Amino acid sequence: MQMKLPIFKILIALLISTLFAQSLLSQARSDATNPNYRLSVRDRISISVFDEPELAIAQGIDARGEIKLPLIGNFKIEGMTIREVEEMLESQYVTQKILRNPIVSLDVLTYSAKEVSVLGSVPRPGQITFPPEIEKIDIVEVISMVGGFTPLSKKKDVKVTRTLPNGSQVLLTVNVEEMIEGKKKNKQTETTYIYPGDLIFVDEIWL
Repeated sequence: MQMKLPIFKILIALLISTLFAQSLLSQARSDATNPNYRLSVRDRISISVFDEPELAIAQGIDARGEIKLPLIGNFKIEGMTIREVEEMLESQYVTQKILRNPIVSLDVLTYSAKEVSVLGSVPRPGQITFPPEIEKIDIVEVISMVGGFTPLSKKKDVKVTRTLPNGSQVLLTVNVEEMIEGKKKNKQTETTYIYPGDLIFVDEIWL
């Protein structure tokens, strides 16, 4: 007669198996997508739940910053990090009594275009596209990307128009010349960061 394994040994085997799976998924996450990346509208993502293939989705983040998931509904995820979304969804599956111990993985399939417009008195006016996982760039670096200033540029009076999440706009005036001089002299100067959607305008000096 074959002896049955004691229940506690079976439970230990299941626990080890689960921990091993979590370790593999965590490693896969770190290799595929930076867990600290903050999600943006029009990012296309995939979400999967370990051992629950029917819950997997692939969709873009809509204009409201939301996604729709089977069984648990709509969630606003724009501005959240990948890991924050994974943890939130794991909590939702438990809170809504769908799953007991879910392991959620989120990957970015394609990044939305993150662009800044630079107009006015610069050698190469136009749009600058951020690298996929960059959220902000120093204004001095942005100006250098369009060829720097022209001899007639108003370097001390660069205008930055920024649209806020509520739809309102703010206008910033930046003394870029002071920042450039500070960097040359290794002086500590305030940094102005440019974000996707900003509009930079460099006016001309009137002679």
